[in-house]
Amino acid sequence: MFPLQQGNVVDFEIAVEDAYRGDEAWQILYAENQFNAPPPAGMEYVRVYVEVSCLKGSSSDPLHMTRWDFSLLSKGRVFQPAILVEPEPTFDDVVLVSGGLAEGWMTFPTHADDPVPLLVLGMDNSEEGGFYFVVESSTKPASVLTPTPAFGTFASPAPIGVTVTRSDELANEYQMSVTVLEVYWGAEADRLFKSQSTWYKAPIADQEYVAVRVRLEMFNGSPNKVFKIIPYTDLTIRYEPSGADIWPTNIDVGDEGYLPLREDFWLFYLIREGSEPLLYFQPKLAAYEQLGHRTSGAFLALTQP
Repeated sequence: MFPLQQGNVVDFEIAVEDAYRGDEAWQILYAENQFNAPPPAGMEYVRVYVEVSCLKGSSSDPLHMTRWDFSLLSKGRVFQPAILVEPEPTFDDVVLVSGGLAEGWMTFPTHADDPVPLLVLGMDNSEEGGFYFVVESSTKPASVLTPTPAFGTFASPAPIGVTVTRSDELANEYQMSVTVLEVYWGAEADRLFKSQSTWYKAPIADQEYVAVRVRLEMFNGSPNKVFKIIPYTDLTIRYEPSGADIWPTNIDVGDEGYLPLREDFWLFYLIREGSEPLLYFQPKLAAYEQLGHRTSGAFLALTQP
């Protein structure tokens, strides 16, 4: 990991974990979506797997990063990320606090005869400045290029800021991902709920609210079907791996649209005061539970490790 600094304070670390290009990259992209545009003549695609770890950042001053903060320098030309349908996990909008980790793939065009293009983070509008990383293509087979996430179990929940993905395997209609962006407890959560929603009801004795801001994404579904994100149906609170579900107190619905969809939501849960449950994520959760599938989803932490 390469540490990046503002002044003398290290804020985050970044590493280029893997990369592949040329025919290997194009075969993966074409297999994902046959309507992906091939690279122009004399060019090829390079796919880069980036990992970012936040060392300093709070919910009031988090680390914000997107793939558009990166560019690729090849033979003196600067290229922005390609707009393609890409296999998961992709590196998209990231909001991290201290201890948070984000990783994923992004794709750029590069000159086919450039042996070592450079990935650049933070180049300004005049194409100057930034941090530079050598991109060397992996020789590993494509079948092992995408890392398997190490988080998501009850024993090892995904940290705040880390994205986890699950499929709708009942109807195979789409995939969804969730990222916990920020969390508030007790009096702060109570005040936030009152200001954000009309669903508020006062906690009883020994209860408190936990307020969770999540980013939900829906993708890899029918391009001609209209979908909507309803977080109430996909996210609950649990204290045990197959324990009882605590559903959100608010029932907010996202806008209708064609895939991919992405929206941020506030969810408010009533929990026992002073307890530290986990967030449980599974698309179409109620339908899964009716079939007896109680542990097929992913767990996400609501506190920093």
